[in-house]
This record gives sequence, C-alpha cells and structure tokens, in this order.
Amino acid sequence: MNDYDVKVTGTKKPNKRPHIILRVLDAPWDLTVAALKRPRVLMLLGGIWFVCNIGTPHIGSEYQCRYPVRPGQPCQSFDYCTYHGFQGRRVVVPVGGENCGLFKLIPPDWEKLAEE
Repeated sequence: MNDYDVKVTGTKKPNKRPHIILRVLDAPWDLTVAALKRPRVLMLLGGIWFVCNIGTPHIGSEYQCRYPVRPGQPCQSFDYCTYHGFQGRRVVVPVGGENCGLFKLIPPDWEKLAEE
C-alpha cells in the first residue's frame, strides 16, 4: 500500500475583525450580503416591506354616498367604504375625491395592533 502525503494549499483563514465591536459594526453589511445571495430571503424581505408599507389586498363590499343620488347616476362623493380582506373588516373614509374601488391595498392599522 502506498502512502500519500496530502497538503491543502491556497486557503486562507477567515478574515474576521479582531475586536467584537468591529464585528458588530460589520453585522448589517454581512446580513445584507447574505440576503442578496439568497433569492428566497430577498423575496421574503420584499414581501414584508410591501405588507408593512403598501398594505394587504381587500375587496370592497359596501359604501355610503355622502349626498342623495338620483336613480341611474353614480355616486360622486363617498361617506365611507367597507372592505373585507386579510385584516378583517375595515371601514375607510375616502379623502378628497377618492372613489370606493372594488379592490384596494390597505396598510396595517398599527395603533389597533399595538392595543392588542
């Protein structure tokens, strides 16, 4: 049986900063690089950002016109719109000339979530 002498060449030790404070300061950059290298993590972070800033989908169920409407005329000014979706039943008061649509993205109600 022949004996083989195996040597590993060309590898370096991990380049870590010597002090723990410098490592803590590098942590956000390391997390960003790790997230960009993994598309699923990037998609998850994008989904979380979308839900927190833009909202979740809701479907309109009913509305109340601010003024009486003649038959056959559309409602021009809305008092409130009611939507159902991921956050349950939400009543939205349109601002300005905003319409009550069939589909709307509604951001989370952070005050209500903080109470629970």
